Amino acid sequence: MAGAIERRKMMKRALTLCLLMFFVFSGFEIVNTMSASGVTPEIMEKAKKEGTVVWYTTMPGSGRKAVKKAFEKKYPLKLEMFQAGSLDIVGRYQAELSAKRVKVDCLHITDMVFFLDMMEKGNLLKYDSPEFEAYKDLPEGWVYPGYIVPVRVMPIGSLVNTKSADWKSIKSYTDMLVPKFKGMIAAGDVATSTRAYINYFGLRNKYGVSWYKKLVELDTQYYESSEKAMNKCLSGEWPILFEAWIYKDYEFRIKKKAPVHSIFPKEGTVVLVCPNTIMKQAPHPNAARVFQDFLYSKEGQVAIGEAIGVHSGRGDIPAPTGMPKISEMNVISVDFKDAKAKRKELIAEWRKISGR
Repeated sequence: MAGAIERRKMMKRALTLCLLMFFVFSGFEIVNTMSASGVTPEIMEKAKKEGTVVWYTTMPGSGRKAVKKAFEKKYPLKLEMFQAGSLDIVGRYQAELSAKRVKVDCLHITDMVFFLDMMEKGNLLKYDSPEFEAYKDLPEGWVYPGYIVPVRVMPIGSLVNTKSADWKSIKSYTDMLVPKFKGMIAAGDVATSTRAYINYFGLRNKYGVSWYKKLVELDTQYYESSEKAMNKCLSGEWPILFEAWIYKDYEFRIKKKAPVHSIFPKEGTVVLVCPNTIMKQAPHPNAARVFQDFLYSKEGQVAIGEAIGVHSGRGDIPAPTGMPKISEMNVISVDFKDAKAKRKELIAEWRKISGR
């Protein structure tokens, strides 16, 4: 009798232990499933009530359309977009901020300096998306956890019209800045273009300003609009773009079979990192969190990459077709905080050199 009672007690303890283990491991699995997406049921319910994400972005049209299509297909939310250049978007946001009627939730431009300034002033909403883990191996200064992580990684190189100039003969800036190319080169306006300014900052810090003086000697044309520059490069009016987004090579050479080719000068490549941030005053903060998770996810990054050929900061996504990996480039390090602090001084220096 005593033995039977003892056996029943042992069976009860065993059953209790099994049930405990089941609930522990089930709970563990549920927690992991929730953290993997980053969107809790509570956040999703609040996001549904908000209904919309307002996104100000410089992303090209095909990229924006790919993001909108994939996002709205996955979530019961609408993505409203305003596209313009970085300066126009910054001006729009600052006007809304001054009027205390901010409409934007998420902001994405090519000006890392702006994001650093907004972070210092407390105008960014902190959100540690679980997707950010895939960006942990990026260089120092590219990531500020919870605030700034690059949604696009954009190398700056040169572009050449292959019908008007021998691109294979240009392997360095020294090869490019020679008398035979006089009157054939165009470069970005350092005073108005973030890309041109960051490139100037990086090249100047490592090599000085001699190449920019050479540009003047070679009757270089200066431009503010990348689209205008690309059109003139394709037409042959400006066969060589001294500095341009490398993703334009993917867009025109790889996808459209146009007669252009990118060059990564052997002296090195400046890379601009372009975050997407949630503004602290966002009227739809929960929907913005859902959008942030999507944009930085593998699905979101693949959609952008296939549409416009930009590099991703994720470690599990390859470089765009026909492009080298970031790790294969001779990247010129840029201290974006220093670039921010010296912007006014260096723009004045460049104006003196260029005569603009």
